[in-house]
Amino acid sequence: MTLKDKIKKTIATGLAAISLYMPMKASATDLDLGVRDIQGSDSAYTEVTAGYTLPESIEGFTFIDSFDDGSYFGKTSLTKDIGLGDKIKSTIIHADDIYSSIGLGMSRDYSSSLADLTVGFLPLWFDKEGDSLDQATLDYFVSVKDLPFGLDLTSFGEWIISEGSAKFDYGEIMLSKKVGDITIGYNPALIGDGDSTPDVEQRISIGYDF
Repeated sequence: MTLKDKIKKTIATGLAAISLYMPMKASATDLDLGVRDIQGSDSAYTEVTAGYTLPESIEGFTFIDSFDDGSYFGKTSLTKDIGLGDKIKSTIIHADDIYSSIGLGMSRDYSSSLADLTVGFLPLWFDKEGDSLDQATLDYFVSVKDLPFGLDLTSFGEWIISEGSAKFDYGEIMLSKKVGDITIGYNPALIGDGDSTPDVEQRISIGYDF
């Protein structure tokens, strides 16, 4: 499959997922689309992302990763600000299915002169049949401020808490530079290996914002 075909397929899959959560009355200015081609030492795939605002000031973000074998994985996160930095949060998992499972909980924003940090805790998870899953998740997103040379540095990650232990699941670090609509980045993946700390996969990525 060529890169062009991968991008087309990933966008189609991503938009199908996004359409479930975005009412038609949302204006086009509410939608920010991006595509990344990611090349790593152990993996390669194409990712489509979308940020958007739903009615009632609900903020949404969806990503879909499309792989050469035809499989895909993604998440949709929806948050509602309830004041003082606190937000109601839900996360929908798309694992080879538009709806695989959903988590419900809260997130909180923190800010300093050095960075902005968001921490989320989702204690309730349900599978596609509505049955409760014996797990909770703890996640973070951090964005470092005021780097030189127009660089951006962000990171996110997630732990799955189950049976009394917390195991790191997945995360990323992104050190990037934007040139016009193109973003070039050093983009290591943080890979869960069965304990609370991740292994690191070296990767680079090239993205385009629509």
